[in-house]
Amino acid sequence: MDQKQFNEFQTAIQWVVDEKRRKDDAEQWKPALLEHRQQYWAVGETQPGIIAAPFPRDGVHVSLDWHPVCATGCCVAGNMVLAHGDQFIAPAASAAVGLTVTVEQCIDEDGMVHKISTRAKEIGGLTDSEAGRLFHQDNSAATIARLATNIAHNHGYTLEVI
Repeated sequence: MDQKQFNEFQTAIQWVVDEKRRKDDAEQWKPALLEHRQQYWAVGETQPGIIAAPFPRDGVHVSLDWHPVCATGCCVAGNMVLAHGDQFIAPAASAAVGLTVTVEQCIDEDGMVHKISTRAKEIGGLTDSEAGRLFHQDNSAATIARLATNIAHNHGYTLEVI
């Protein structure tokens, strides 16, 4: 975990534990009114438009069509990718425009599709083990803060959640 990764990690953790202030000061937070819902990578409504992008499947990049998704909720991993600037997407073949869907993929600024969990791990500089513990669907905000504090310490950083 380098300094940039730590900064993004800390921002995502702060978002989880600070729902009231996030709602009160929507301008400060990129995904301002996004609800923390740890049980989903992300949830949102499919939007008009098609994004054609490669998706890794069985070691081969397959080109698929995707709808952009306007998120209404996500877990700490989903927040990491959204705050980083990635877009949530849903397969166009299985999600009509205007549907509320659970989301498992995102697309980065280079047009590459990623699983949200994998992309968040990369953005935050986390190991597989750290990501597995931190992203667990049953974690409360307090558990996430405790785990994140330990993860930061193990990488030589002090997590400051206010």
